[in-house]
Amino acid sequence: GRSMYYKVSEDMTKGDLALQTGTFDPRTRPWYREAIKNGKTTFSPLYKHFVMDDLTISVGTPVHDRDGKIWGVLGTHITLSRMDSFLNDIVKKNNAAAVIIDKNTGELVANSLGVRNFTVNEDGTIKRTLIGELKNRSIMTAYGNYLNSQDSDILTVNGQNSHVNVSGFDATGVEMLLITSVPDALLTKDIYETIRLTVIFSLLMLSVTALFYLSHVANMLKPLESLNLSAEKFKEGDFSSRAHIHREDEIGTLASTFNMLADDVSGLVRDLEKKVRERTSDLEMTNIALDDKRGQLKLILDSTAEGIFGMDTEGICTFCNESALRMLGYDSQEDLLGKNMHGLIHHTKKDGNTFPEKECRIMQSFKKGKGVYVDDEVYWRKDGTSFDVRYSSFPQHRDGVLVGAVVTFMDNTERKKSEENIRYLTYHDPLTDIHNRLFFEKEVPLSDTEENLPISVIFGDVNGLKLTNDIFGHTAG
Repeated sequence: GRSMYYKVSEDMTKGDLALQTGTFDPRTRPWYREAIKNGKTTFSPLYKHFVMDDLTISVGTPVHDRDGKIWGVLGTHITLSRMDSFLNDIVKKNNAAAVIIDKNTGELVANSLGVRNFTVNEDGTIKRTLIGELKNRSIMTAYGNYLNSQDSDILTVNGQNSHVNVSGFDATGVEMLLITSVPDALLTKDIYETIRLTVIFSLLMLSVTALFYLSHVANMLKPLESLNLSAEKFKEGDFSSRAHIHREDEIGTLASTFNMLADDVSGLVRDLEKKVRERTSDLEMTNIALDDKRGQLKLILDSTAEGIFGMDTEGICTFCNESALRMLGYDSQEDLLGKNMHGLIHHTKKDGNTFPEKECRIMQSFKKGKGVYVDDEVYWRKDGTSFDVRYSSFPQHRDGVLVGAVVTFMDNTERKKSEENIRYLTYHDPLTDIHNRLFFEKEVPLSDTEENLPISVIFGDVNGLKLTNDIFGHTAG
């Protein structure tokens, strides 16, 4: 048969003949074969129109007779070039983009980007434009994401600058995707404007509320601030500070109560200060008297020839006089105060052996609570030398409790020498320097014991002295 093309009138009826082509067999066309093959209305694959420079898709529907026998195929052919304009009219006012592509191959069917969907080669064949050749990255990314997630027909992708929606269209013989890309600014413009107006309104209301609140609170808190200021001054010692009473309410009552309390406290403080001044004056007089007594006592102690020092119950020095410092070779009281006196001056016996503290008769007198007098021991000076000493130690009690002891001592060196000289002269003859009759009489009872028997006595004349004594008397001899 022949292929004839008619114009369509305004009432969508057939108009004048526009074009008549040569003969052809429609049974060779894809739309015919696909409809016969599927036995139902079927879309053909996209192809270039035989006459017009356009992509075309055909729809074929099998026609049967009453017995169900194929009678033929009713075909409808749709050119797609006008779909570009249709898509552009829809999205251009929103500055968006839309494309229709073959779902399986990614070939363009229609687009709003002004890109040709195909080109005609020199041999008359066509080259389809692929989606990868577009410069719109959001649409390309959406298609790639869709291919990676086939579970859903619709996939929404949030790109950096736009929102993209992918919708699938599947029918017998055709599978297409509609991809739309809408800029973020378009979607969020109204939202941002609403947020901006809301923020401005909120700030305005907040400012008005804050001003009202501050004004109201200032009036409410002014009496409290006055009361708080007066309380702070009162705490810092300004007892003349009083709160101002602004109104007759609970706060005014509180301020009045504070003022009455402040009056009472001020009176008590004045009385207390008066008593403190009186007591301070008495204490100063007492301290002066004590200092005077202390000075007199120190003067008395320092004027004595004996060395004097005090100890607590542990033997720690609590005081000493100048004579003690001088005899012991120390420069100041700080050298002795707080020190153990036995370990400092009484640590070694005269023969060089260590003197244990438990054997010290001063420490023993503590335990007995009685005084002691000793004249056969030595004290040690700061320079490591010793001297014979005689000392007395007497315990000190306070309210019946032993609190320490006072020790007085003297350098006994000269006295010891005098006693030794007297003892020597008593038992020796001054002329011959040998033991005399008194020594003999003293030793006889000591020697006249059973253990020493027998005893012999020899009388001898030394240098004729007996003859001299017999002739001239003992005075001459």
